[in-house]
Formats: sequence, structure tokens, C-alpha cells
Amino acid sequence: MSFERPCCYSQHRSRRLCLSIRGCLELMSRSGISIKGKKAVIVGRSNIVGLPVSLLLLKADATVTVVHSCTPDPESFIREADIIIAAAG
Repeated sequence: MSFERPCCYSQHRSRRLCLSIRGCLELMSRSGISIKGKKAVIVGRSNIVGLPVSLLLLKADATVTVVHSCTPDPESFIREADIIIAAAG
């Protein structure tokens, strides 16, 4: 999967893939971690990391769940995940 084309989105403009997302996905790629068919949990829903990385994982055929400060019992989702990405600050 190429990580060059997807973009991060802000309210007023799009831009190239954020370095933190690119680094995370590159680490999974170099480690031989397959994304397709995996349960991924993203902790955080920001426009800079949480939302874009969740869209990229969906595009890579993962089943994605986003948990955040208002999610009841986020630990239950995290326990079931194959991939966990912390995007909360």
C-alpha cells in the first residue's frame, strides 16, 4: 500500500500526509504487519492524526473503531484489537 497519496484534512485545506501518521504506517509496513482484515482501534479522533489514520486503515481493508474521551468502556474495544494506534494528546 502506498502512503504517499492520502492527505490529512483540516477545516480549510488539505495537505500531505502528517509525519506521525506516515511514521506509524511505515513502522507497520517495515515490521511486516499486515493490515488487511485486522481489527484496528484508534485512540483519539483529531483531524490531524485520529481521523486521517482511521481513513487510511479503512482504505487498507482493516475494520476500524475509534475510541475517545466520551466512549463508554474503551478498554473493551482495545482488548479485542489486533492493531492499536494511540492518537490522543
